[in-house]
Amino acid sequence: MAGLLALTAARRPAIMSLSLPLGIRRLAGAPCESHGDGRLEAARQDFVDALADVGRDAARRMQLKARLAMSIPELWHLRPGVFELVAQCHSEREAWQRLECLNRHFPTRSPRSGFGGLDPMA
Repeated sequence: MAGLLALTAARRPAIMSLSLPLGIRRLAGAPCESHGDGRLEAARQDFVDALADVGRDAARRMQLKARLAMSIPELWHLRPGVFELVAQCHSEREAWQRLECLNRHFPTRSPRSGFGGLDPMA
């Protein structure tokens, strides 16, 4: 029983840190995906740049989320928000073009998977 309590107590900080907001997780020392080749940082910067001329508070919040993203998959989930903000400020076509630039950071599916491209205008 004492061993079980010690194991549970040892895991508690890691479990608790996952329930915290992104910025707090980083400060709490939660693990961050690390790429020695700078892929994560390049992707973060592209997300920030995609919203650079969108003058809305929501765009600034999205840029902050991108800067604090701890992994490439975490950035993947920000794509719809970027699309929506760019489409509202500029056009849907511009949003698709920017999304296409962001998509280069994510692995693609095998052609045999049956999934097509991400651009419905093609």
